[in-house]
Amino acid sequence: MSLAGPVAVAYAESVMPGETAVPEKLKLFDKQGTPGLDIDDLFFRSIDLPHFNKVTQAIEGISLLPIESVRYRSILADYQKNGYDATEMKDLHFFKNCSSVVSIVSLPKDYKLSYIDLNKLKSHLNNLFPNTTLKRYALVIGASANISLTTLIAKSPCLSDDFLTLIVAYIKRCFAIDNYRFDEKLDEAMLEFIRSEQFDEALVDSMLHEFENPAKILDTNWYAIKPMYEKKYRELINSKDKFISINDIRLSRDSVKKAIKYLREIYRHKISKTRVISLYQNSTKTD
Repeated sequence: MSLAGPVAVAYAESVMPGETAVPEKLKLFDKQGTPGLDIDDLFFRSIDLPHFNKVTQAIEGISLLPIESVRYRSILADYQKNGYDATEMKDLHFFKNCSSVVSIVSLPKDYKLSYIDLNKLKSHLNNLFPNTTLKRYALVIGASANISLTTLIAKSPCLSDDFLTLIVAYIKRCFAIDNYRFDEKLDEAMLEFIRSEQFDEALVDSMLHEFENPAKILDTNWYAIKPMYEKKYRELINSKDKFISINDIRLSRDSVKKAIKYLREIYRHKISKTRVISLYQNSTKTD
């Protein structure tokens, strides 16, 4: 999580190629390709579905899938088959409307990375995130024995299938009036709340209770254990006036509305260069 909302992490590792055991062979950012390192494969594994790398013993892939796994696996297969042509991938909302990307390359001590590999990485990021104006890169040396690539993807994950499925499921279980807890009416309404030109807050009021009810998703009897927890909290607080009941810190229907409004802004967000606003815009004077 960040101030911009959920951040997806794309991660992959590769062992240090044996051919580069002698550090004098290459200078840092050499113009020749790095022997034994497949930067294309490293990048692809970082955005692949989560999987276990038996060689490095690391869990690789992307932490939030842009779309449902079967569809995403098919698009990934075409992406790799077509020589990493991002024509189809870059149109997914997750990549198309991303506002910020930070890519971190971690290298073992004395390992040398070539300019060719660095440019390939930048090319992949530019092709996959066509509208992202803020792309940052970081190089970390000596932090691990393996070569790793970590890409932090900000803001656009808010509207990934994974994220929307989780947030709608929580709202349905903890907020929804009984008529809307188990069918698809609230699912469809949430999409309409995000996409429509006008946000129908009255419809939200008609579908949700005023406060969340954690008892709906807990296996145990919430009404029985809540007094027990509150008794423990009271014992930790010296001043009785400072005690706040659990009921008073629950999320409210207004919290859901604020979340929807945030998602509406994300959905409508268009990335463009900031126009400079100046009092001297029409002036012919020179400073």
